[in-house]
Amino acid sequence: MKESNKRRLKISMTGWIFVPMLLMSIFVMELIYREVPPGWKPRAFGNTGNLPEEVAGYVVERPDFSSFKWEGEGLITLWFDDAWLSQYENAYPMLKERGYKGTIAVPTEYIGYESYLSWDQLRDLQKNGWEVTSHSVSHDCAYIEEDINNIEQELVESKRALLREGLMFDNYVTPCGKVSDELVRLVKKHYKSLRLIGHNLNVLPVRDPYTLEVIGVDLETPLIEIEWWMGEAKRKNMWLILMFHQVEDKENLYGNDIKTMNEILNAVERLDLKVVLPAEVLSIK
Repeated sequence: MKESNKRRLKISMTGWIFVPMLLMSIFVMELIYREVPPGWKPRAFGNTGNLPEEVAGYVVERPDFSSFKWEGEGLITLWFDDAWLSQYENAYPMLKERGYKGTIAVPTEYIGYESYLSWDQLRDLQKNGWEVTSHSVSHDCAYIEEDINNIEQELVESKRALLREGLMFDNYVTPCGKVSDELVRLVKKHYKSLRLIGHNLNVLPVRDPYTLEVIGVDLETPLIEIEWWMGEAKRKNMWLILMFHQVEDKENLYGNDIKTMNEILNAVERLDLKVVLPAEVLSIK
C-alpha cells in the first residue's frame, strides 16, 4: 500500500513539472514564430470594433502629432503616390537635405516588386518623420464598381498589411481619385480621412477630412502654375497638397524629372511655406 502511494506521488510530481515546461515551450515557440516587426509593442486585446489596429497582440507606436502648432499660416504637403522606388532614391534625399518631411501613399500588393519600395525602405521613411498612408491593396481603379465586400476588403487588408509591418495607416488615398457614397461610408468606418484628386486648396482648419483635394503635378505641369498655387495657399492661409508620382529622369507623363522636383522644393523654400504631414493638419482644432 505504501509503495502504491509512493508511485502515485511520483507520477503527480512529474505532472506538476512536465505541464508547466510544456506550456513554457509552446509559449517560446509562439514568440519565435511571430517575428515581431520593429516599432511594435505588446498590448492586450480589447474591443476594437471595426478597426483592425491590433494583430497578434502588437500595435504600431506612432509619433505624437498633438504638439503640432498652427499659427494661421498657409501650409503645404508633399504627397507621393504609389510608393515608387524613385521617390525613395531621388525625392527623399532632396527633401531631407532641406529638412522637409513627405507623405507616401502605399498600394500594399506592390511593395517589394521591381521599381517599388521595400517594407524596410518604408520603415526608414517613417523613422525619419514621413507619414505612411494607405492606397488600397491592388490599386485597381475599377474597384469602386465592385460589390461592397470587395471594396471593404481593399480598405481593410491594406490597413492590416501596413500594421503588420509596423507602419502608420490612419489616412486613405483612393486609387485614381475614384469615389462613391459607399466608398466614403466605408472609409469613415476604417480611416480618419480620405484623399481624393479634385483640383483645389483645402480650408483650414479642415472642415471635412473625407474630401481632401490635391493639385496633381506631372511632366506637363508648368512650374509657374505650381508656384501660383503655392502663392494662393500662402495668401489665403489654406492647405495645399501637391501630389507626385515617379521622380526620375525618364519620359513618364505622370512623373517629374529630378531638376523639376528640385525647382519645386526651391519654390517652397523661397515662399517660406511650412511643409506639414496630413496627420499634423488633421490635428488642428
